[in-house]
Amino acid sequence: MTVLVFGGCGGAATTPTGSSASPQHSSVASPALGSASAAGASPTLALEALASTYSAASDKGNAALVQCDKAKAVIGGSLDKAKAAAQQCLAGYTDYVAELKAVNWGPTQPKVDAVIAAMDKIDTLVGQMANASSETVFTAEYQQLAPAEVALLGAANSLRSALGLPPVKP
Repeated sequence: MTVLVFGGCGGAATTPTGSSASPQHSSVASPALGSASAAGASPTLALEALASTYSAASDKGNAALVQCDKAKAVIGGSLDKAKAAAQQCLAGYTDYVAELKAVNWGPTQPKVDAVIAAMDKIDTLVGQMANASSETVFTAEYQQLAPAEVALLGAANSLRSALGLPPVKP
């Protein structure tokens, strides 16, 4: 039983795979665009710093995909194991969104907000999967993930473009 794809956060050289993610939260230095602009830094340098910050967050998400792929492989057909994996991924998604919210994204904020909104939809579905009362309910929620993931990938690639990063391919 597959849990989900964390495709929207892909790093510059990575392509997401079908799986769930549980990024480890860490304290990534979050550049404040306002302070860079106030110090006379060029907008290009500010965008480069934001791109670096976003890449660091997405790289952690991609590394976590590997761990979720391993967890997914042992799920078998167990609803309890599938729900536990969904709960683990939900925690990871929460960390990823918290990192996005902790940064002043300056002119790219609307694009970050679109990524966050797409993640919120996925979080809702994964939360419902983690609390599913049956495999039928779990599967019904899981089947709604594909369109939510497409929306996330589109929003993430729009943000990546604004930051000067290459798109993530589905």
